[in-house]
Amino acid sequence: MKLAAAEKLCLDELYLHHGVATDQLRRIPAVLNAITGAFNRMTGQETDAPTLHRYMVNRRKNKDWPCLGDKARKFSPPADEFDENQIAVLEAIYIEINKTSDELLFSPKTAKLLSDRFAKEIGEIVPGHKLIAAIFQKRKRGEWACIREGVKKPAVAAPFSDIPIVARKFKQA
Repeated sequence: MKLAAAEKLCLDELYLHHGVATDQLRRIPAVLNAITGAFNRMTGQETDAPTLHRYMVNRRKNKDWPCLGDKARKFSPPADEFDENQIAVLEAIYIEINKTSDELLFSPKTAKLLSDRFAKEIGEIVPGHKLIAAIFQKRKRGEWACIREGVKKPAVAAPFSDIPIVARKFKQA
């Protein structure tokens, strides 16, 4: 997705106005939809919410995104909404589906599959975006299995501790 300078500025301002971090937008789709709707009305675009969200995430990863800092709305951690049994079931499903957390984020089909499997196991319907938010929390903290490596990482990993793994991958290629 490519935006003109004025469109980028418009999106930046909408994001700052709503004050919800990009990682939290998947938990609160109403805010993402509000940003998308306003952006489309203001720019004449017809962009869907997942595409716009992916654009925001990519800009953030490239360090080309406004920082909310203390203005960011605070939310409880997503995994806190689930008990230990539900978290264990969610991790088992995550490993079985064998898709990285990034792949889950941008695949509505896989999010639905995750939600359906969770409902079958637990007997409770939970939207896929909430489950994915909990998965992201556990993965970012290094508390869950790494799909790419198939091993559990320590709860507190040393900075850049994955450099040897990445180096091995590039040597093999």
